[in-house]
Amino acid sequence: MNAWQTLFPAGIVFAMCGGILGVLGAFEQGHGTWRRVAVEAAIAAVLAAAVAENYLPLNKAWLCGGFGVGVGLVAGYVLDAVKAVAPDTVRRLADKLAKRYAPDDAGKS
Repeated sequence: MNAWQTLFPAGIVFAMCGGILGVLGAFEQGHGTWRRVAVEAAIAAVLAAAVAENYLPLNKAWLCGGFGVGVGLVAGYVLDAVKAVAPDTVRRLADKLAKRYAPDDAGKS
């Protein structure tokens, strides 16, 4: 149990939960499909944990959770902005990831 508390202090856990709640709040405002929400929730949880770990005192769990909600609310809109500003870059990155993790001959036997 102590190893988990070292790996995930209360502040990190609250930040991650806050990030997920923030994405769900943005989804309630009509911001996408369930698949997109799942991806944004994963990204927001990681970003919220990173913000909490680097900039917030981890012993103040509610503060970390509050900032996590803010990160979650903003995460989807930031991803939209990146895609709008640099669509070719995003498309090339997506193609590279698709080729790396889902090769063309994956379905052939």
